[in-house]
Amino acid sequence: MRFSFPWTFTYRAVSRRFKAILKEYTPLVESVGLDEAFMDVTQSPHGFPEQIAREIKRRIKREIGLTAFVGVGPNKLLAKIASDLNKPDGLTVIRDNDAAKILAELPTSKLWGVGKKTEKRLRKLGIETIGQLASALLDDLISAFGEKWGMALHEHARGMDESPVIPFHEPKSMGRELTYQRDTANLDVIKRTLFRLVEQTVGEMNRRGYRARTIALKLRTSDFTTTTRADTLQEPTASLKTIWQKALKMLSAYSMEKKLHLVGIRVSNLEKVR
Repeated sequence: MRFSFPWTFTYRAVSRRFKAILKEYTPLVESVGLDEAFMDVTQSPHGFPEQIAREIKRRIKREIGLTAFVGVGPNKLLAKIASDLNKPDGLTVIRDNDAAKILAELPTSKLWGVGKKTEKRLRKLGIETIGQLASALLDDLISAFGEKWGMALHEHARGMDESPVIPFHEPKSMGRELTYQRDTANLDVIKRTLFRLVEQTVGEMNRRGYRARTIALKLRTSDFTTTTRADTLQEPTASLKTIWQKALKMLSAYSMEKKLHLVGIRVSNLEKVR
């Protein structure tokens, strides 16, 4: 089962309450960010998965005041795909015997790890849908993508995923985003937004004891074109001044030709402070 909900702004207190509700139903809750989580409710005494999902959705609405989109499936892959099918307030169930039919017409980009580059390479092979990918010969996929990734594509296209729900794992990145209610090209407003996002990200890094080498700026314009710029430091840092200066430098290099719909900051290549 995968839960997620849309944000106007990211609030840690709301996220903590969201996760606390989920953990009342099972200890097997894997956080995938402030607003997303997987749950394994196989052994939950609170009812069937769909019943639990509906109850949690009602509680999130009543106790937090937000809508949640939920996917229920026999594994994490199918639960994630299901949750993306009916945003922003849906509940979609994919069962084993329905998976092939539901996946068949979806674009390959709906699968984990299939970004623009992989999608483009698949198109060159005449593969645009998950159904077409499922029909492709394994040997052809391994030849095109290597053994590990070719096998993963072959299995995922068939709805196969054996990865467990892991209650805790080391984060690969941290960050914040803000979606403006009204798109803006006001540089002062954008700088204030970015500083606040950097400040919150650095605060989380220091609370959790991490430093980062890579700082990435994400900008999305009013026509939903997304631009990402990144800079990697020689030494990891959790300095507000350093990360802010890097973020500001990347913002200054961006030509503000269109109004911005979203601003985000993300740090990666994390190192745990001993």
